[in-house]
Amino acid sequence: MRNGGRIRLVRWARGGFALACSGLLAACGGWAQPDRSAPDLAVTPGTSATVSPSPSPSGSSFEGRGPVLAVKKGPYPHSVQIVDAQLSPEAPQSPAPQGLTYIQLVLKVTSTPGRPLKAPHPQAYWVVRYDGCKAAQDADSQVSCGGMDDGTNYFTEEDMRSPEYGTGVSKQFGDLMADTPYWTRAWQLVPEKADLSRAQLCEGVRTGTPDNCIPLGTVRHGGDQSPAAG
Repeated sequence: MRNGGRIRLVRWARGGFALACSGLLAACGGWAQPDRSAPDLAVTPGTSATVSPSPSPSGSSFEGRGPVLAVKKGPYPHSVQIVDAQLSPEAPQSPAPQGLTYIQLVLKVTSTPGRPLKAPHPQAYWVVRYDGCKAAQDADSQVSCGGMDDGTNYFTEEDMRSPEYGTGVSKQFGDLMADTPYWTRAWQLVPEKADLSRAQLCEGVRTGTPDNCIPLGTVRHGGDQSPAAG
């Protein structure tokens, strides 16, 4: 990826999930670049979603971090890798209700080698699993434990290094090309005080408990977009 494309994606993945050009802003709900002068807050193992300030993780890569989740069910198997994870009370056109916030993920998605792929909708294919989700769902029906709530369109490396950007590939009806990585942003409502110390990204399920999972890793609070630190 050329330097310009890397800068755009790093701004997307690390800059509070703000998207760095007008075309993508329109596609993703018109988010503006946040004030990076405010400190990041990170959720690390053994902590909850409300934590003391700490530096944002250095060395995050647009190529993804940690293991790859192989989604096996359904007609279109694919692989997902986490690029970044953040807590924010706001998603495109949908602020979180009182007491809830969003876990938001930047994800790198690839198809089975040699095969194109129907764009996976986050609600149907992935879910963030964490301790206490079922109890939170019983207390508030807006909390989901079987699938993520929504996401953006899909964007290629070429999209992200192009000055025009474009609208990407629709998450609803779009087709992803074979042997081509795509990036997307997906989000899920969680309680503000959720314990994310053992959170995982899992293949979504209609019933029962997800069992095909990878660790979520460090979850950041993005500057002034984060819930209040405890």
